[in-house]
Amino acid sequence: LPKGTKFNAKTLKFSGKPSEIKTCKVKITALNSAGKAAKTLKLTVVKQLKPKLTGSLASGVVNKSYSSSLKLSAGTAPITWIISGKLPRGIKFNTKTGKITGRPSQVWNRNIKITASNKAGKASKTVRLKITAAASNNNKTAKSKINTAAAKAVNSVKAIQAQQVTFLKNNDDIKINANKIFIASELAVNFVSEIELFTLQDFDSDSDSNINADDCRIL
Repeated sequence: LPKGTKFNAKTLKFSGKPSEIKTCKVKITALNSAGKAAKTLKLTVVKQLKPKLTGSLASGVVNKSYSSSLKLSAGTAPITWIISGKLPRGIKFNTKTGKITGRPSQVWNRNIKITASNKAGKASKTVRLKITAAASNNNKTAKSKINTAAAKAVNSVKAIQAQQVTFLKNNDDIKINANKIFIASELAVNFVSEIELFTLQDFDSDSDSNINADDCRIL
């Protein structure tokens, strides 16, 4: 066995603190009055690796559940994690896993320093933690109304064989991509009253021109 290790014949466990890097084969035999059984195992002691950190932290939203951490691309357990710098209210740092979790209650945009260490050494990385404000209900309602109006306009198409679609007069603010219509959000004012019939050549003759709500998006 490697120096510093031992085998317990009663519990069949290897234990100790190995003091050398070594790979060896050990044969374990169990026997009783009915017979015996043996199995050969490979026991390897490797050099402890220094931690190495990569990646960045995900952005979060106020009052939304948050969970993020850096990636540990190298490092032998056990590893201890340390953070330097303040965190926004509502989230915390786990010194055992290196994860930042919780539900932030304030907008935040600051750098923090995260350190991972073991007996072989340590690694540190400074990263940005950004928490943004949640979108207001007014903005969500406005976008929903625009999407609904756009879908109704597109679905009013009657001349499928002529490849015609309902279009806005101000067509500079409209883009066609993969048979989908994209409408600038600034056109929400008087949206329905400003539609006209427009021949669209981007559609293939055999394509499905019956566009539904999912085919209309706001830029």
